[in-house]
Amino acid sequence: MGHLIPIVLPPHRQLDSDVDMLEHIEPTPLFDRVTDSPTFLDGLTTETHRTGELRSAHQRGISYAFDYIARHTNPHRIRGMFSNVLSLFSGRALNQNGVICSKAVEQNLAALECGMINDFWVAESTAPGRLPQNVAPEHYVSVALQTDRPLSGQLLQRSQEGSRNIIMAPVRGKAVSHAMNLVRTEMGAIVIDGQFGLRYNLNDAGDRERFDKSYGQDRGIGTVQIYPTGAAPKAPDIDDGALLEE
Repeated sequence: MGHLIPIVLPPHRQLDSDVDMLEHIEPTPLFDRVTDSPTFLDGLTTETHRTGELRSAHQRGISYAFDYIARHTNPHRIRGMFSNVLSLFSGRALNQNGVICSKAVEQNLAALECGMINDFWVAESTAPGRLPQNVAPEHYVSVALQTDRPLSGQLLQRSQEGSRNIIMAPVRGKAVSHAMNLVRTEMGAIVIDGQFGLRYNLNDAGDRERFDKSYGQDRGIGTVQIYPTGAAPKAPDIDDGALLEE
């Protein structure tokens, strides 16, 4: 039996094949906002029985609504804490479903903003999620952090008043980022951490110190990603006019 002789395409045929392959690659779409991604709702579900509770909280005041959203977005929070604690020692991602929780928070904030609270969005999945970066420049920015300035001040400088945003903030001492929501309201700047059920009022010195102690450039990631998603919710006609204490 004779030896098999490999067939080698001439250089021009090889080039044509490469060009043909490139021509058949679909271009990556550019989304106007991160919420326009067809996968944005992946990992989310609704708990309709909480809709009335969110409406009631909103009628009491916008701060009550923010607090309710923070505390109820992640139904896996208690059970999931154990895996999150283990991940601290294993060196893996600190937060498991933080991105998914931030998407659920965004959905609830959007409902507040448009005045149509018809459902309550929660994180169905406990798996890590991802946010696309192929977003229009006016609705996505990756900021290189300054080491001599706290993260809170840099967030306020690079975000717009009256806006709501999803942020990916570096965790101090860890090479991971944590997804949260930044809301620039008439009453102040609020960070909602739906994954851990926390809310920070960046206009309060104590809250701001706690936030900057946990997040910012350290030995790990030196950038923060900001995804503007729309307008911040406005206070209802009847509001307590003051943010809740933690």
